Amino acid sequence: MKIIRDNQGLALFMAIAMMTIILFFLSASVYLTRVDTKITSNLKLATQALGVADAGLQHALALIDPGYDFNNELVCNPPGSPPCILVPSSSFPSGSAFSYTVTVRNDPLDGGGATNDTDKTVILASTAQGPAGTLKTVEAYVKRSLSAFTAPAALYVNANSAVTADPGYFFDNDDSVAIIGDDTNAGDLLDPWDDTAGPKPSELALATTSAAVTSALQNELNTWGWLHYILGSGGDPSLGTTTNFIDINQVADKFINHAGTVKYLDGLVTSSNTATCSTPCQLCTSASPCQLGTSASPQITYIKDSISTSSVLRGHVRGHGVLVVEGRTTIGGDFRFNGLVIHKRSDSSHYVSLENSAWIYGGVLIGAYNGEAKFTVEDFVQLFYSSQALSMVESNFGSILPGPARVFAWQDK
Repeated sequence: MKIIRDNQGLALFMAIAMMTIILFFLSASVYLTRVDTKITSNLKLATQALGVADAGLQHALALIDPGYDFNNELVCNPPGSPPCILVPSSSFPSGSAFSYTVTVRNDPLDGGGATNDTDKTVILASTAQGPAGTLKTVEAYVKRSLSAFTAPAALYVNANSAVTADPGYFFDNDDSVAIIGDDTNAGDLLDPWDDTAGPKPSELALATTSAAVTSALQNELNTWGWLHYILGSGGDPSLGTTTNFIDINQVADKFINHAGTVKYLDGLVTSSNTATCSTPCQLCTSASPCQLGTSASPQITYIKDSISTSSVLRGHVRGHGVLVVEGRTTIGGDFRFNGLVIHKRSDSSHYVSLENSAWIYGGVLIGAYNGEAKFTVEDFVQLFYSSQALSMVESNFGSILPGPARVFAWQDK
């Protein structure tokens, strides 16, 4: 009987031991499962945070305007020392518990100092925050891209306000102007509608950088806009305010200072009228048109009015490349140009008037003086956005054009 009781005690001990071992493994399994779940959750949050930080980086790149350096980005608002906040805390995705903030500072190897970008390189730091104290930062070295330049519109006006050049209106009130933002392949036209479509998406026909300027143009189009063809992206009329800021005067200066630029520093007057065209007028006839660059040899042309005489391009004028006009300028007659036409306004008296039957393929950029642009587009002027014409400019003068920001290296901090 004693032996039996001893065996029963041993069996009880063994049962308790087995239960203890099983409970141990169950507890360990539960603990490891919780640890694995925690690790998986942390990995998921970290991966999401990395994506959010990258989204912040892309947001910041979209806010940096085309240009030549990053000095504007290194000026903090409100005033302070870099790093400057380029994108304040933004929820992403909308309504989620994640957000990002992006700052910019100068490349530490740049000898220009904190606010003077001399090597065309800055560092963007995008920091993402999320649930459970999740924090992730990516740093990106950013330079100016050499990708193809695209004008923001067939006619781009960078100004806080605008006035008309002379006749009292921006657009003609009795003739028909066409400003086309649909990509156009420039050819030899019989009329404005003979050209073929280009491969690029449509742009705005007319873009401004100020809601006040857009409103002023829209108000005039509401009065007699039925006369005109303002066609492109965004409806009819294809007119809108863009955040794509280009410093027109800075771009103009880059082309003006190019070594190969052909310069007319005392203005230029051209005409096809032999009776009235005398010195300093140049005769430009259909048989012998004046050339401001050819398709085989595009050029940069700079025309600045003289103190006593404004520049007037009339008659049969042909051109390929880049035309920079500064001062009081009228472009009309049978004017045909492929490329970029830029108006630099460096005085309150300066204006540009596009009139008669002038046709321009590529883009027209109008700058401002003290924030104010002064221009008129009238008669039967035709302005076409053309990637073909801009590609020609890019091929020949791409290094002078403003470039968008691009990431060339980044690291996960």
